[in-house]
Amino acid sequence: MTIMQANPKPLKILIITGIFPPDIGGPATYVPQIASELAKRGHEVTVLTLSDRLNHDDSMYPFNVVRLYRESPKPWRQIETVSSIIRLGRKADILFVNGLALETAVANKALRKPIIMKVVGDLVWERTTTWGWLKESFEEFQKKRYGLRIEILKALRTW
Repeated sequence: MTIMQANPKPLKILIITGIFPPDIGGPATYVPQIASELAKRGHEVTVLTLSDRLNHDDSMYPFNVVRLYRESPKPWRQIETVSSIIRLGRKADILFVNGLALETAVANKALRKPIIMKVVGDLVWERTTTWGWLKESFEEFQKKRYGLRIEILKALRTW
């Protein structure tokens, strides 16, 4: 049974994403669409996202939106994100991950829920090239081994 079938048993789905409207980007476009479609099919959907502001009016969505303040100091934000995933995930049947993968993996050690993860690239390659650590193409990056710091990031990504 897939979660998109016409008449499956309704699921409680927690969607975890780093960006959501009014942010601009792929997940901010995709997540509201899939969450709305899942809600329309009778599933109970909650979206957990990072946000620049917490006072957005999300009443137009047919699902719950829980926002965490993006600008919190990173260690605090990561702890808050993991604890929010655990709190919301306890009620969920499945976790749909479209960002915040490391935080979800840590939280899911406690939850032990099925995970669906949408992967559209390689976060380690994106970040290391943005930070100026590497200049290799995406294809070259996939084939090479690097120093300890990048290999640790790759191991975390894979985990």
